[in-house]
Amino acid sequence: MKSKIVLILLGLVLLNGGTVFARERHEDRMKMKMLKEAHGEKAVHRKMIMEKLELTDEQKEKLSEHQHQNQRKNIANRNELQLKHYDLKYELKNKEIDTQKVNKLIDEITEIQKQILINKVESLKKFREVLTEEQWDKIRHMKVDEL
Repeated sequence: MKSKIVLILLGLVLLNGGTVFARERHEDRMKMKMLKEAHGEKAVHRKMIMEKLELTDEQKEKLSEHQHQNQRKNIANRNELQLKHYDLKYELKNKEIDTQKVNKLIDEITEIQKQILINKVESLKKFREVLTEEQWDKIRHMKVDEL
């Protein structure tokens, strides 16, 4: 009889512990959802990665400044790219397509896309320069879905 009571109590404790754990996980998921809605999914993932890297204040400051400059370049490139795509669509809607104009726009779009890729590589290099070898190894060994 005592063993049955002990087993029942143990079961209740485990069941209650499971619900507490489930509640905590639910709260964590809700916090993540709210952060993603407020700041965007990329920003949340970036923040999580930065926390895992245990950056110094100096590293955080350098990366923040770099991110600011990089975002300014990205915004300018995306806006310019969007305008060139709009111009291309406009030219292609004309009754008679001016091949010279279209080719020029395609070249300009290609050049902007090239610049975007160059900026990504430069950004990665600058990011890498701020990190220690240990921090860089952490990033290299993170799962793709963590990045």
